Amino acid sequence: MTARILDKTIKSFEEATGKIEDAIGWVEKAKDYAHEFEPGCKAYVDLHLVEQVLKKAKKKVYKASNDLCKEVFDI
Repeated sequence: MTARILDKTIKSFEEATGKIEDAIGWVEKAKDYAHEFEPGCKAYVDLHLVEQVLKKAKKKVYKASNDLCKEVFDI
């Protein structure tokens, strides 16, 4: 039972990371379009900030996943 829960937990971390990566990709595309429309516009700046937040979130999810594995496997 515990192995099943751990497997589901690790898969959820992987899924979260994938979704964050997808969101980062969409934000990068939106930034490109905003820059084409008007370089340096407020939308571009806002999207840049969103991108930075998503990248930090990805790092935190990755760290949480690693920390969990270390804790579970006593590494």
